[in-house]
Amino acid sequence: MGIVDLHCDTLLWSLRKPEDPLGDEERQINRERLLQGDSLAQCFALFVPNLGEGSFSEQEEACYGLFHKLADSFHTVLKQHESWLAQARCSADIRANQAAGKVSALLTLEDGTFVAGHMERLKEAADMGARALALTWNTENCFGYSNSPDRAAHQLPLKAFGREAVAFMNDLGVLVDVSHLNEGGFWDVAAISRKPFLATHSCARSLVDHPRNLTDRQIRAVADSGGVVGVNFYPPFISPDGMVTTVELVIHQIQYLLQVGGEDHVAFGSDFDGMSGAEIAFGGFEGFRAITEALYRALPGRIADKICFQNALRVFE
Repeated sequence: MGIVDLHCDTLLWSLRKPEDPLGDEERQINRERLLQGDSLAQCFALFVPNLGEGSFSEQEEACYGLFHKLADSFHTVLKQHESWLAQARCSADIRANQAAGKVSALLTLEDGTFVAGHMERLKEAADMGARALALTWNTENCFGYSNSPDRAAHQLPLKAFGREAVAFMNDLGVLVDVSHLNEGGFWDVAAISRKPFLATHSCARSLVDHPRNLTDRQIRAVADSGGVVGVNFYPPFISPDGMVTTVELVIHQIQYLLQVGGEDHVAFGSDFDGMSGAEIAFGGFEGFRAITEALYRALPGRIADKICFQNALRVFE
């Protein structure tokens, strides 16, 4: 049926090449690669990290401006490619787009710094069609704290606003994404969220010991919520030597997540176009063909179907 990929950073490149990011041959995701890789639905993250200068409030407002620039780019891309690409807000939209011969584009958010403690900005994003929000990136913000090699920092809880925001996101129908969040914040999400939450682009820490990866206990907590873990292709998260990502390493990661979290809770979250300098042996999105061929050889077809698209579709219901 095709691939649902829970995370890419392709839209960020529109700031450098605004005329058509999906027409850029250098990108790991573009029109040709999506079609070659049998895309069913691609989640396009608005990556809005805290990159500004000045006071913290000035940095937050700079992020809010970037949020709007990237949102405009998303809608421009949809218009430029309307013959084969259409926005989806839920699984029913994805199925309808497929019936019309179109790939679905879902809007997601990475790093909530732009929210700056304003619940109405979460509502604004939801009204745009944003279906998931990674609360943090690699810095502290209004929600809480990012993953850290410092054990004490890694255990810090969500801030009061973050706890309120998780409940509000449940009401809005915006999935809470715990990729990049520290472990203390993760357990607050697990305790507060009344709906499935997910890690759109993370791997297993038992296989590669990196603070961005999830412990076995965390993987089981995502599964217990009804959520999914999207396998990230970035070499430092998936490769023991941190050098090259291969098809075999992707399959090994999937098999481990199946063992720990179960067959209903594993998906893909490539992180394409967000892996500067990374060596990916199978190229860009077109490499999903090689991954799925290996996956269907290694696993029963019904389980491979769940990983490729069914688990993600269930969460987006």
